[in-house]
Amino acid sequence: SRLRAQLGADVIAGDSRGYRLGAARVDVDEAARLVDEAGRRLEAGTPAVAASAAGRALALLGSGAALVGEPEADWVDALRDEVRSLLRTARHRAAEAALRTGRGREAVDLAAAAVGDDRFDETAHRLLMRAYREVGEPARALTTYQALAVVLRDELGVEPAPQTRRVHLAILREEREGTTPPVSARTGAPGVVGRDVELAQLGAAWEAACRGCPTVLLLAAFLVFYL
Repeated sequence: SRLRAQLGADVIAGDSRGYRLGAARVDVDEAARLVDEAGRRLEAGTPAVAASAAGRALALLGSGAALVGEPEADWVDALRDEVRSLLRTARHRAAEAALRTGRGREAVDLAAAAVGDDRFDETAHRLLMRAYREVGEPARALTTYQALAVVLRDELGVEPAPQTRRVHLAILREEREGTTPPVSARTGAPGVVGRDVELAQLGAAWEAACRGCPTVLLLAAFLVFYL
């Protein structure tokens, strides 16, 4: 095997049954460890450390191409699948860490790369929507959602997951992650008090319209004068 000659017999072991990974530590093992570390650091509330771990994993994984030119074999296919999965998760965690540390543009690049590799990846789409919102491009966030909804509906016959729809609605309401600022704080207009249900209905109707399912809403209002 060309790969065995390049990496050494301690990495690629061969016998009468063919070739397989040996016991030596290889880049994919280290990348897996770093991806797991990034996940633990995110859960522990230390996104800066998570970003470092995820970044090192991405450097090891590169573009995700593994064993290029090597003949097809079960172990080769398994390793390639593992590398692709690790790359996807590393990008997710790196983008999440970037968002939590205020690096929205970096999060856009990471999430967009994940979406480019898998247009059905809802986690990557949610991250990309949040990242666009973070860098002040909500229109692109909404376009990202609409494109995902069309692909899921036309090719898989499903709608976006509830958590994806929640991110979409949050952007429609001009909410930043983790906060729900009152309308008066954002626009200077009086807030709409006690109308959470009605606002949710309006948001759901707008979401349906963005998916190509328009509806008609009747809005009625009255004024109360205090003398």
